[in-house]
Amino acid sequence: MFRTVVAALTLTFTLPLVADGFKDRYTGNLLRLYGPSATRTSYLTVGIDAVTSDEEVQALRTLLKSGGVAAVMKRLEDVEMGAIFTTGSMAVPLCFVRVEQKPDGKGRRIVAIAARRIAFQETWHQTRSLDYPWSVVILEVDAHGKGEGKLLEAAKIEMAENGKVEVTYNTNQPARVLNVRHSDH
Repeated sequence: MFRTVVAALTLTFTLPLVADGFKDRYTGNLLRLYGPSATRTSYLTVGIDAVTSDEEVQALRTLLKSGGVAAVMKRLEDVEMGAIFTTGSMAVPLCFVRVEQKPDGKGRRIVAIAARRIAFQETWHQTRSLDYPWSVVILEVDAHGKGEGKLLEAAKIEMAENGKVEVTYNTNQPARVLNVRHSDH
């Protein structure tokens, strides 16, 4: 038991604690509108090393439809495409990243997903939040890499009957990400 805990702690600290060395990096002011840190701003950084291919997106859609969320989580558990950081927290590895050109061609939409860290008390008390195992960051930036976005800190991703992927979240409102800007390191 002790070795397992030490191994888990060791693995946790192998992730970078600062957002240096990523191929792409976006930073912004994080404003939570709920909870104990409501209306206090902090910083959010999204570091991107790789993006999820169209083929992998299709494979994940098929897996979500046939095997559910547990199968998708299993497939993505060792994938690291970057990381997200918030003020005062450690890096959380990204397991899914899509960067798409906006329809008007004047900017990009970045969607980054991470398997969120589950707090001990959530597991101990078997809270409803366990049904929301993902964190999702959605950034909308212009051609200069500036914009805004939102952070869904506890989200559920499911396949709807119509075949569309639905994302729901476990709060009244997602946190807002303001003053987003692309960093050239």
